[in-house]
Amino acid sequence: SYPHRRVLQKARSVDDAIRLFQSDFPIVISSFGVLADAAGDIALLECTTARCEVFRPEADWFAHSNHARTASMMSEDLYRGPDSLDRRWLMERAVESHLGRIDVARAARILRDRSGHEFPNASVVGNLFVLNAVVVEPARGTLWHSDAMQPYAPFGAYVPLTIGDASAPSAPIPAAISLQMPPK
Repeated sequence: SYPHRRVLQKARSVDDAIRLFQSDFPIVISSFGVLADAAGDIALLECTTARCEVFRPEADWFAHSNHARTASMMSEDLYRGPDSLDRRWLMERAVESHLGRIDVARAARILRDRSGHEFPNASVVGNLFVLNAVVVEPARGTLWHSDAMQPYAPFGAYVPLTIGDASAPSAPIPAAISLQMPPK
C-alpha cells in the first residue's frame, strides 16, 4: 500500500525511506517497517496513520517481533499477546550465538532451530498468514523465501528473488533433511 510502494521504488537508503514515510500522511494502515540498505544501515519504522517513530538499534542487528520498541509508540501497540516480549527475547537468543556475518545458509539454520520446546516462532509457526521464513540480503537486493507453506516454511528450500542487476544467480538453500523427499 501507499507509501510503502513509493519507498521501495524511490528510497536508496534507510534515511531516504524514513524521510519518505514521515512526509506522507495520512498513511493508509498502521504498520512496522524493518529497513535495511546496502551500506549496512538498519532501523525499525513504527507508524500509526498519523505519525512514524524510528527505532535505531545500538548493535548492527535487532530482532523484531511485530511490536513497538520506541517509548512513544508503546501506548499505541494494543495487540501484544502474552508471549510477545518473550518471542523477541527468544529470537535474540537464537541469533546471539551466530553473531558475526550471518549468511543466508546460517540464517536458514537459525530459522529452523527448534531446540527445546520454546523457539522463536512458537506462537505463529502454524499461521498461514505470517511471513516468518524469509531472509533478506540487502546488499544484493535479494529476498530468500521458502518454497514450503506454513507450518513447514522454515524447513523448505530457500529460493532467491533478486531485483535489479543480479551479479550471478544464487543456488537455492536446500530444504531441511526432515522435508526432503526420498528419491523415487
